[in-house]
Amino acid sequence: EYIITATAGDHGKITPSGEVTAMEGKQLLFVFTPDSGYKVDDVKVDGKSVGAALEYTYESVDGDSTIEVSFKKISSGGGSSSGSSSGSSSSSDKDSDKDSGTSGGSSSSGKTDDDDDDKTSKEPTTKEETNPKDEQPKEEIENKEWVNPFTDVNSDDWFYENVKYINTKNLMYGISETLFAPDDDVTRAMFVTVLHRLEKEPDAAKADFADVAENAYYEKAVGWAVENGIVYGVSETEFAPDATITREQMAAIIHRYMKFKDLDMSVAEDADITVYEDFESISDFAKDAFSYACSKGIISGTSQTTLAPKASATRAQMAAIFQRCEKLLLNQ
Repeated sequence: EYIITATAGDHGKITPSGEVTAMEGKQLLFVFTPDSGYKVDDVKVDGKSVGAALEYTYESVDGDSTIEVSFKKISSGGGSSSGSSSGSSSSSDKDSDKDSGTSGGSSSSGKTDDDDDDKTSKEPTTKEETNPKDEQPKEEIENKEWVNPFTDVNSDDWFYENVKYINTKNLMYGISETLFAPDDDVTRAMFVTVLHRLEKEPDAAKADFADVAENAYYEKAVGWAVENGIVYGVSETEFAPDATITREQMAAIIHRYMKFKDLDMSVAEDADITVYEDFESISDFAKDAFSYACSKGIISGTSQTTLAPKASATRAQMAAIFQRCEKLLLNQ
């Protein structure tokens, strides 16, 4: 076994951190989480810069190594990434269309959540679930006329009907009583929590992750999703709840969830995602999931030629995706 020494500069963190034990030949993922108002400045592996990456994967550990990340204050969005001989990194920019933004590259496999986490130049937020209407007693608003409580959701916004639907169904709430924050990025904890609500919040054993605190709003959701093989940790001991989620990671989680629900997993013959220009940038673990999600109309391209698999997802986009998921479930 080998030791990977992982360190983070001021204004952010790396997950996992410290001296991390890694077995030879195994894959190991590191996730970078900037503090509010900051973004990744640079990532260095064994002293060599791999760019302003949002995550880094050792594809096959072959010796002791060091990985360090630095952060800088946000002045303008954007970023790019490049890989190294022993691993790969990925980054993405804030998106503006219904389901995402730009794409960037990395590929991975295995039972760590390459499948489920990424970081963007827009700092992550945990507002929706840590200071939520979500955790207050839920008013049963189904079958009642919806009165829009959100000042940042207008009737002419593309996501208005999606927010109306998921709020009426008690799947998503605001970050406050008057704000929905449609452009905020979605974290792993947020996404799994809403999925858990879609499943009517069944009980489950607590997942054995050091960073999933007892009584955290997402504790039961993570336990349920891990117990049923719907999500995994970024390592054996860490879940990285505050890491933002990408389009391909959402697709992978949804794909597993639909299998868990024993739905028809067939893909329409005309749903050929290889026609998209960025098809090759989809990680191997997510290709089947993307084909399924596109075939069923759960996720669509960000344009006629792009899928943007590495782009982050916003709360507005999550609202649209969960509305499509529930309607698909209801039609089965």
